[in-house]
Amino acid sequence: MWHNEICTYCEKDAATADHVPPKLLFVKPRPQLVTVPACRGCNQTASLDDEYFRAAITLEEKAGQHPLTRYPSSKPHGGV
Repeated sequence: MWHNEICTYCEKDAATADHVPPKLLFVKPRPQLVTVPACRGCNQTASLDDEYFRAAITLEEKAGQHPLTRYPSSKPHGGV
């Protein structure tokens, strides 16, 4: 796919295209996304990071709507 290209991240031979920003952040139909050359290893690692990022921002949004996350507690929480 990426003939004579080097990975944007590590400068090895590129074999895949990485979407920037990640396509998993968009619902279908997606807008036209930019792609950059990437080796398989970097693209797979980036995919895991993209999934973590999506989960983190989704949880932040959902948790931010919960009443207990809006105000600091005056009571200490139980713990070890």
